[in-house]
Amino acid sequence: SAGAPEGYMSVKRIARELSVADRAIGNIITELGDELGEPIKARFGTKITSAFSPEQVEMIRQALEKKREQKPTE
Repeated sequence: SAGAPEGYMSVKRIARELSVADRAIGNIITELGDELGEPIKARFGTKITSAFSPEQVEMIRQALEKKREQKPTE
């Protein structure tokens, strides 16, 4: 079966692109909740998993940057 549509990413891929842990991406997805909307299901290699659209990935990236700014710097 077909892979993910152009530009769609799995949590693992988003985490890799943004250089953070998968868990950090998972937390942001949970926090954004309905605002982010449901991912589609797509095949990545042999696994079928959640795939996020370019717009959703952008929302995740922005939320992550906001979080980074809120962290007190040592």
